[in-house]
Amino acid sequence: MRRGDGTGDGYGHGYDRAVTVQIGAILLLAILFSALALYQINVVPAENEAVEFDHSQQVQNELQELRNAIQNVGSADGFRATSVTLGTQYSPRTMTVNPSNPQGTLETTGERPFTIENASLEGDYYRQTADGDREPVDVSDVVATHNTTTVAYEPDYNEYRNAPTTRLEHSLAFNDFGERSVPLRGVEQRLVSNDSITVALLEGDLSESTSGAVTVDAETVSGPSDPIELAADGGNVTVSIPTDQPERWNETLGAASASGTGSGFDVGEAGVRVVGYDRVTDALTIEFREDTVSLRIARVGVGEYDGSGSTFDIRRADGGGGGGDGDGTGSDRAAYLTEWDETTRSVTVGAGSTTESLAMRAIRNDTGAPVERAQVSYAITDPDDVVASFDERGRTNASGQNQTALEFDADAVPSDGTTVTAYTASGGTGDRLTLEVSRSESGGGGGGGSDEVAWSIADDTARNAVQYDVSYEVTTADSTSFDRVEVEFANQDSGTTTVREGAEPRGTLEYSEGGAEGDTYDITITAYDDAGEVIDQKTATDTADGSNPDGNDDLSSPSEPQLTGSRVDDWSQPNDNSARYFASYDVANRESFDRVEVRFRNRDSGAITTETATDPRGRVEFSGNRIDAAFEIEFRVYDTDGVVVDRRTVEDTADGTNPSGNDELATETSPQFESVSVTDAGNNGQSRYDVDYRVDDGTNLDTVWVEFRNLDNAWATEIDEQSAADGEFSHSPGGGTGGDDYEITLLAFDDEGAVVDRWYEPNP
Repeated sequence: MRRGDGTGDGYGHGYDRAVTVQIGAILLLAILFSALALYQINVVPAENEAVEFDHSQQVQNELQELRNAIQNVGSADGFRATSVTLGTQYSPRTMTVNPSNPQGTLETTGERPFTIENASLEGDYYRQTADGDREPVDVSDVVATHNTTTVAYEPDYNEYRNAPTTRLEHSLAFNDFGERSVPLRGVEQRLVSNDSITVALLEGDLSESTSGAVTVDAETVSGPSDPIELAADGGNVTVSIPTDQPERWNETLGAASASGTGSGFDVGEAGVRVVGYDRVTDALTIEFREDTVSLRIARVGVGEYDGSGSTFDIRRADGGGGGGDGDGTGSDRAAYLTEWDETTRSVTVGAGSTTESLAMRAIRNDTGAPVERAQVSYAITDPDDVVASFDERGRTNASGQNQTALEFDADAVPSDGTTVTAYTASGGTGDRLTLEVSRSESGGGGGGGSDEVAWSIADDTARNAVQYDVSYEVTTADSTSFDRVEVEFANQDSGTTTVREGAEPRGTLEYSEGGAEGDTYDITITAYDDAGEVIDQKTATDTADGSNPDGNDDLSSPSEPQLTGSRVDDWSQPNDNSARYFASYDVANRESFDRVEVRFRNRDSGAITTETATDPRGRVEFSGNRIDAAFEIEFRVYDTDGVVVDRRTVEDTADGTNPSGNDELATETSPQFESVSVTDAGNNGQSRYDVDYRVDDGTNLDTVWVEFRNLDNAWATEIDEQSAADGEFSHSPGGGTGGDDYEITLLAFDDEGAVVDRWYEPNP
């Protein structure tokens, strides 16, 4: 009789083996699920916490931009939009699960009182009514209680448990950890100093909560006022501000002793001290040592606001109030005189449009000294509507000067000409300038004094250090009358001003300041003749962020050094997680050539590295930072005057793939690859490649480089070089790479160092 069914040996042994296999499979599944569970419990939270921490750093930088926007529109009438990323996204997962993406909340904290006390007005001030009359400003309009609010960002992370609340309070930005607070790096309070108050009263209802980005608009609602002089009256001048972190202000400004008798004026911010805090109203009181304090005040709106409330479009009236000389200028009693640098000008416009720069100055009546940082208003009378646009507001520089640019539309100018009257006013005085405008049928353009200064601004700000290089040329200055050039760098955020001076009509001036990245600068260039008169003046506003401002002039000419070609070869290496570039170039018109600078700017971190070459043809190399970082690579050509005469910018991601738009730098005598052959000799689980190459003419050959890029195991990527015109490269990284995908690239460098040929095989 047959026992069994053929699946075993007749005694059930085959079944035993089947059960053993099933148990083993179950055990393997159990181990797999246990590993996944441990990964879910331990690794996923750690990775997500890293994502949240990186977002925390990012959003703090964005909140610093919002703080700067509020300060900027509070010091100069305008509008700024800032993007703030309230939450973040986790990396997608296949076998494990993420919690919901974290969100954040950005909101105003509700209106609270901002109070100025113990002060009277020194001087007369007014507001302009709708019908053009002056409405006197009373002390109660200024020395009073006003409403303001602050901004707070609170994240809702899943893993980063101790993330701070970031607060923006009266120009101060800091992280609030509850029992302690830490100011954001590079941010200082601008509310008070030894003898000044600069306040942007914030209003509006802002409340946003999301995991994405929101745009916050900051807009001037009223003001900013002219400087208002406050004299101590009934005690030291004080201001009381609402705050949710009084200790932060104590540390920043310095505080009186517990008894109220300690100095505190020389601790923290000199000349001011904290003298009290009301925990019921959240009001912190600040006291000034000086008897006279200058106040500039404005209202700024964020979120939803109705715009009602105090009006701070306050101007200084003629000294003593009332009167005037009858011509509308008030020059007989004003503290300073406002006037154009000329009384008439003839303007000839060509095809298209022509821009005229009109310069004014403000000088004190008693001493003739320039008035710095005075607010200037401009207006025009234009019966034929020939002016397309003009600057309506400005602020004087250290020389008491400012300018407005009028853009004329040639098509609107009658053939027989027209007249435009330009007005300037500041501090209760003003002046008028008559422009006689005619049209040139031949297409010529420009009027007297226009565009006599050409300039180019390079913003090399990086790692919280501001760096500007301003190249310039006084193009029509008579060498017998030219005296100097002054470039003024006015930091709108800190209120500091630095002037650099050049004695030559062509050159480059440099400026640097630590800890001011992200600040906004007014950069003004003024050319003077030997009589001290202004030849021409230009102003540009730029945020110190490492990106060059728009509107740079072209300082080159047909005879100046020029880039005839450039190329960027991306050899970024995944095996050491670093970016690597060869930047090759060729410059023509070499008689006045000085150098080439190639600036590698990491757009992710803001880091800038500049490599310099003094040969008119060649290459520079860069390595560092991280792979997959976004780079802006700029070639700059300098002449012997130190002026940037040509530039070219390339954008690329450091991923080993060349950017588009590379120029061909090979000449008739440049070495070229005549033949390249690849032998795949891999076996036994190992990869091996032999590359044989031949260059057609080795006379002008410097080196040949090769890259064996392993797309599966980054550690196996290899780079090598040799100088032979007929040679061989071998690549054998070791076991475990058999079957890996590779890309092989060869570069030929000529004897001047430039890349002149490239061979590439994506699937050898």
